[in-house]
Amino acid sequence: MRFYGIDFGATNSRLAFYDDQEERTFVVTNYQESEQQIASAVAFDPLMPEMAHVGSSAKALIEDIPECGCMFFKRNLGSDEEIMTLKDGTIYRAEDITALLLRAIKEYGEEEGKCEIKDVVVTAPVYFDKMEQCALWRAVKAAGLNLIQMLPDPIAAVYGYFENYNGSIPENILVCDFGGSTFNVSLVKTYGDLESAKILAFDGDPHLGGVNWDTRLCQLLVEKIEEEGFDLDDSDLSVIRSKVENFTLLMFKSQKLS
Repeated sequence: MRFYGIDFGATNSRLAFYDDQEERTFVVTNYQESEQQIASAVAFDPLMPEMAHVGSSAKALIEDIPECGCMFFKRNLGSDEEIMTLKDGTIYRAEDITALLLRAIKEYGEEEGKCEIKDVVVTAPVYFDKMEQCALWRAVKAAGLNLIQMLPDPIAAVYGYFENYNGSIPENILVCDFGGSTFNVSLVKTYGDLESAKILAFDGDPHLGGVNWDTRLCQLLVEKIEEEGFDLDDSDLSVIRSKVENFTLLMFKSQKLS
């Protein structure tokens, strides 16, 4: 039997399942993109606004036409703020966009597993308040899923790290979560047993994630290039942004930085 979980991220999201027969966890491959993740991006084609694009295709559309979609909408969950309005007057809030992303994840998971996905565990930032949690719950429901548990990111990280750990589990663990839009540090106490793990304290900055690093690096590069007397157009800025994103992704994947 499979037990599904969604890692809902500001930049990318993932679907995984625990197989109780093999007693291990598998990350599901997004068959449309041949990757074990999906970009947390949603866009609407200006020529076919009734069709929502999700993932890398949405991200590409947004890079060409920024007003046709949105990313990093996770930051706006729990707010009634309109983050997108289509030409036909359709209004989208962050939870509406989140529901479209979660539905896309559900669909590619069902395609891979050849079975219906209904019950899921979904990760959420440790700092989410009741309004943000309720907005995420509504988004999960709107995606056709049943939320079994909303698992705080630090607890999910501890579970994942120690899943196949053979030694004794430390009682106190400091979890540093550098995400796409936030940076958080949490102190988790396990009492030597993962099932008893709880968060004792946390702190962080909701605007110090990977996207903020990318933006600042882009600004520095643009400043240096313009100091040399070069003029940059929108196409140049898009290329710079893409190169910076690829660089930072490669940098954080590296085991050793020098």
